[in-house]
Amino acid sequence: MNFTNLQLLEQRICTKEHFIALMQQSTEPVTTSFVNPFSAKVLTQQPELIQSIDHFYVDGGLYVKLYNLFNRNKPKLNRCSFDFSSVATDFFNYCQSTGIKIALVGAKDSEIDAAINNIQQRYPKLNIAYSRHGYFNDEQQRQQCFADITASGATALICGMGTPHQEKFILAARQACPTLRFLTTCGGFLTQSALDIDYWHPVMNRLGLRWLQRAVQHSHVRDRILRDYPLFIWHYLIYALRHRNKQRPSA
Repeated sequence: MNFTNLQLLEQRICTKEHFIALMQQSTEPVTTSFVNPFSAKVLTQQPELIQSIDHFYVDGGLYVKLYNLFNRNKPKLNRCSFDFSSVATDFFNYCQSTGIKIALVGAKDSEIDAAINNIQQRYPKLNIAYSRHGYFNDEQQRQQCFADITASGATALICGMGTPHQEKFILAARQACPTLRFLTTCGGFLTQSALDIDYWHPVMNRLGLRWLQRAVQHSHVRDRILRDYPLFIWHYLIYALRHRNKQRPSA
C-alpha cells in the first residue's frame, strides 16, 4: 500500500455528521464516497481519484477503529455507510420531504428495478427521476446515460458500481450533468436493496457483525475479508507508526 496516498486519503475523511450537513446545505456540485479496507487499497493505487473526490467517509467498522486509535487528535469517527443502518435513511428522508429528484445508477439489470420497488415501498413519495443498471457496453451508452440524467432534472446521483468504477462515474457525471448538485457512491447498497429493504439482520446490525452477514451471503466479500483485510491491518499499523514517529519532535 502506498502510504503517501493513504495519508492523502485520510486528509479527506470526514465524519458522519459532516455528510448529513453536506447533503442538506451544499449549493455547488459536490462528490462524496465511502471507504473500507478493500476500497482504500484500490484508491491508494489511483491518487488522482482521491484528489478529485471532495469528501470521503469510512464505512467499515475495522477501519473506524484503527483510524480512531491512531488519530486521537482528530474528531472521532463513527461508521458512515450508504445503507439503511446509516446515512441512507437520513438521505432518503430528506429527499422525500424536500422533493429532490434522484438518479440511481448501479447494480445489475436484474437488480435495479427490484431495488427501486423496495426503496419506494418505504419512501412512497420519493422522486426517483431516473434509474439504470451499472453496466455499459461502450462510451456512447455512458454518454446517453448522462444525457438522460440531465433530461430527468435529477439533482442528486447515487451510484453503486464498486471502487474505482463508481468514483470515476460520479466524477464524469459532475462534468457532464449540469443539473446535479450532490453525487455520491453507495457500494453494494442497490444490490442489497434488491434482495431486501431490511437487508441487515437485526442481530447482526446490533452487534456490528454486518461484515459477517455479507461474508456468508457473498463470495467476493469472503475473499476480501480473508485476503485483503488482514493485509490492511498490517499495512495500516506500519503506516500509523511511521506517521506517529515523523510527528514526534526530535530531542
